[in-house]
Amino acid sequence: MISINSTEQIDTTEATHAVVHVHFLAVMLSLDDIHEEIFGFNANSDPIIMDFMMSNYRDLQNIFLYNDYIIFSTRARDVLFKCDSTTRLQIAEDAIRKWNFMDKLGEILELINKETVDFGLRHSDFDKKKRNSDEFVENVGFNILELSRD
Repeated sequence: MISINSTEQIDTTEATHAVVHVHFLAVMLSLDDIHEEIFGFNANSDPIIMDFMMSNYRDLQNIFLYNDYIIFSTRARDVLFKCDSTTRLQIAEDAIRKWNFMDKLGEILELINKETVDFGLRHSDFDKKKRNSDEFVENVGFNILELSRD
């Protein structure tokens, strides 16, 4: 994993794309507690997030396009500060296509449901968690479509 602070291993354009990718995932999936020690990039500058906490962000489009403080990293904040909303949106739209993100939402739901079962929750808890995870994935898809419309 390449750190955001490894300037000799990642150029400015790659750093911008990689940071916007992590920012996009953090905002759209409501991930919090993203510190520079727990995220980075692979050799292709694809994002890697090793640990996080869930959050409940509101106004996701505004946060993604204009907020620089979701990732706890001075360098990432500097990169986002210099990246205007039009560039952020273009990088995100390119990533959505490249990753086939909308189709992968179903896989995300399957993983969430598997983890719920693996943690041995009671059946009634599982039903509630499954409804919540179904709603979560549906909301992520809706938010991404809304972001792409503007």
